[in-house]
Amino acid sequence: MKLIGIGVTNDAFEVEYFRKTYNVPFPLFEDEDSVILEQLGIKATPFFIGVKINDDGTHQVFYTQLGGFERAYEFLDLILKQSGLK
Repeated sequence: MKLIGIGVTNDAFEVEYFRKTYNVPFPLFEDEDSVILEQLGIKATPFFIGVKINDDGTHQVFYTQLGGFERAYEFLDLILKQSGLK
């Protein structure tokens, strides 16, 4: 499983500041003009998408959630189960 973060309306400086301040161990991308957000069809944040890449190279969205979550470990466990990895 891989995680990425998209800093909607954030520039490179803000994303790097967030990465360093919160010691984020996964890739973060700036989206200052909300281009990525629009391409994904997302209307609000935070928004989470679980995508499974199949053996044949196709992909499948298996999870979406608008809004945050209370406990990171519960969220990750849910993603693992719904993806079929656990």
